Amino acid sequence: ELPFEMRWIVEEEQAATDQKLQAFMAGLAPRQQEIIHLKFFQGLSYDEIEQAMHIRRQSVHNLLREALTAL
Repeated sequence: ELPFEMRWIVEEEQAATDQKLQAFMAGLAPRQQEIIHLKFFQGLSYDEIEQAMHIRRQSVHNLLREALTAL
C-alpha cells in the first residue's frame, strides 16, 4: 500500500490527465468522439462499432485513425 502522500500525488496526476483527455476529446468532431468512446471506454470491437454507428468496417478504421491522429 502506498503512503498517503504518494496516493495523493497519483490521484492528482490522474485527475490532471483526465482533464487533458476531456479537453482533447472536446476538440474532436462528434463522430470522432463517439468512435473513441465506443472503442476505448466501452471496449467494443470493430464489428460492434460498425453495427452501432451504421458504417462500413473500413469507415470504422478510417474514422478511428483520424480521431487518434487528431488527439
